[in-house]
Amino acid sequence: MAQVPFAPEVFTWPAESPQLIGARCGSCAAVTFPAQDACPRCGKLEMARHLLPREGTLWTWTTQEFLPKA
Repeated sequence: MAQVPFAPEVFTWPAESPQLIGARCGSCAAVTFPAQDACPRCGKLEMARHLLPREGTLWTWTTQEFLPKA
């Protein structure tokens, strides 16, 4: 069975070293995940694709107890 990524816009898989895909503001350098069209810090529309590091610190998380909308 072939492996198919469920959300190709979220991470670079299949790849040797997959990474999450975020966005970085060209004006204030804020980084977001997932990628956004507008910067949450300054509101400008200068967001560009930005590959996130493979290691870091997890500050918070949540769980989803229901199926996502189709």
